Amino acid sequence: MFDSRFLQSSEQGINLQSTLGGGVGRYLKNTNHTSISVAGGLAFQRINYQQDIVVAPAQDVASGWINAQAKLFQFDRTNLTVVASLLPSLSDPGRVHFNLNTSYYIKIWDNFKFNITFYGSWDSQPPPPASREAIMGLAPG
Repeated sequence: MFDSRFLQSSEQGINLQSTLGGGVGRYLKNTNHTSISVAGGLAFQRINYQQDIVVAPAQDVASGWINAQAKLFQFDRTNLTVVASLLPSLSDPGRVHFNLNTSYYIKIWDNFKFNITFYGSWDSQPPPPASREAIMGLAPG
């Protein structure tokens, strides 16, 4: 079972996305240097798009959940982690959420370390942005 509260996006006006779900998973490979796993199940999402001007109602979405995680590491030297989640909507057909979280760490010398992280989240059907006229109060009334 997983529970996450994530996805803050000032660009898209997303204040909160909560996901609660569960399923089963399996390690495809689990060694001293590699860990690769997949999981799948069902999830419930509450998506709250709240722009400064236009407030959209919270959306409750029942989804399937497919997750893949890969970790490649060498003790105290380097670490690469990639986690990808695909949440195809069951209650809103055609809508898909995709989340990607990657991180790479390398220790070059004793106190010289490098870490880079990328996080992305995509929604195939976000609410439409407000028109410029509506924002400025110029829309015909």
